[in-house]
Amino acid sequence: MIALIDSPTLSLLAMVVLAAISLGVIAYYRALQREEEEELPSDEELLADFQEARYAGEIDEAEFQRVSAVIKQRQQQKMAEDLAKSSRIPKSTPPAPEESDISHTAGQGELPEVP
Repeated sequence: MIALIDSPTLSLLAMVVLAAISLGVIAYYRALQREEEEELPSDEELLADFQEARYAGEIDEAEFQRVSAVIKQRQQQKMAEDLAKSSRIPKSTPPAPEESDISHTAGQGELPEVP
């Protein structure tokens, strides 16, 4: 029995099984990524689809107005988020004061005047 466990054939078989499992896991996660990366319809496409449904009589005017309001609100939120992201200015340290900014009396134990 011990000779069977130590055989090179069993070791090779174990490595092949582990490799197959690893490849299966990698393929599974790649498939998940592809599903997540698929494009969702844009707001304009959604609005056009609902407009077609309204014209076809599948939804009424009130329903179309509710959907349209939600889509427009979502567009405004996206624009506000994009504006907030683009307007963020990295904080930097203020420049060190120049010698001309410091009063001549500062070295004599007095505080300089603040403009």
